[in-house]
Amino acid sequence: MLRKAVIWFLAFLVVLVPMMSASASSGWLVRKVLVDNDFYGVSCPTTTMCLAVGSIGQPGRGVIVRTVNGGQSWTHVPISSNYLAVPSFLAGLSCPSVKLCYAAGASFKNLPLVLVSSNGGLAWSTKTLLPTAGLVLTGVTCPSQTTCFAYGHADPTG
Repeated sequence: MLRKAVIWFLAFLVVLVPMMSASASSGWLVRKVLVDNDFYGVSCPTTTMCLAVGSIGQPGRGVIVRTVNGGQSWTHVPISSNYLAVPSFLAGLSCPSVKLCYAAGASFKNLPLVLVSSNGGLAWSTKTLLPTAGLVLTGVTCPSQTTCFAYGHADPTG
């Protein structure tokens, strides 16, 4: 079975696909997927479905992209139009199941932000808008569908 890995590299998303041969030696195939985005987090709940989060433009605006064909094509996913909940960037992503995903980052008001999707990343809403300015969320991990941990650091300018 081929395994896929996705990484952030030079402001675009690339898909690294291990090429397996009968002799068990392997190499990697690199494909440029999207441009003009900076990606910081990836989660793949299956071998064909992955999501990635990051930012686009200056000042940044949070971006979420999704693939359901193992990285052959990616689509941008809309994020809430509520201004307070619109992320200026998203840095962390965790999908503990095919349907449930969480993204962490910061809003335009410099507030820590957690978004949730309950339909496999097709639509997102605000889960938590923490009232602590200056706390930058840089990641989220969900060891189960009922437990998640968001983490980050204090922003001295916040």
